[in-house]
Amino acid sequence: MSELIRKGMNLFMEKTGSADKLYISGNTERMLFLILGILLVFAGAKVHRLIASFIVFWAVTIALCTVMNGKTGWGTIVTAFTILGCLMGYMAFKWKTADAMILSAMTAAAVVWMCYPFWWVAVIFAAGAAVAAAFFPLEGAILSSGVVGMCLLYETGVRYVVLLAVCGLLFQIVLFERKSERGRKIWKRFFVRKSNI
Repeated sequence: MSELIRKGMNLFMEKTGSADKLYISGNTERMLFLILGILLVFAGAKVHRLIASFIVFWAVTIALCTVMNGKTGWGTIVTAFTILGCLMGYMAFKWKTADAMILSAMTAAAVVWMCYPFWWVAVIFAAGAAVAAAFFPLEGAILSSGVVGMCLLYETGVRYVVLLAVCGLLFQIVLFERKSERGRKIWKRFFVRKSNI
């Protein structure tokens, strides 16, 4: 998972021309992935919107730099990807279902790609995860952020990753699921004591 994130960051920096100017050492990169993994495992339902907006900004930037390269000046390209990237990132941040769909689709595609590297299989699983997240956005965000966080923690060498991931998922479910309407109904049905008065 960290390798896919690293490739995406390298592509972004290459397309924007900042690849030669920014150097990140191995220890710094490992620490960043460790912090991101912990955040995703324990607070993925809160930070998934921010991560989805960054993903959309990066995608718009890469697409515009690829399409407009050589056809116009660099100032026009920077202006276009800044305005359009920020606008699309903001729209992904505000539309709560879309950000869960984006994160779930990208997580499913990344996990499938790591196990079975055929693009059509990754696309099928990504589409299925996006459709599932459209119906269950909070659950999709919690599950996909937990999976990404677990993969990042495993790749940074953390022990007892599965235990941490299960604790993080339970923490998020207890903390955030009660805020959704369906979660409140489930919470009342199973966990609230009924009085006999």
